[in-house]
Amino acid sequence: MDELVVGQSIWHVSQKLVNPNVEFQGNDYWWMTNWATDGTLAASRWNVGDHVSRSNTGATYDMTWYIY
Repeated sequence: MDELVVGQSIWHVSQKLVNPNVEFQGNDYWWMTNWATDGTLAASRWNVGDHVSRSNTGATYDMTWYIY
């Protein structure tokens, strides 16, 4: 039986790249991701302070996990 491990991260808060800077966009949201050892990614954006979902996306990637 294979065991599934998931890593979770709050990736950023309403940021965008404007070279050479990273700026906050206003209209704030949290962007959170879950990465699993079976290659699945689940990403979700939520309004800051409102607990209202903005979007959810998913994808599958080939990835190699390293445990330290």
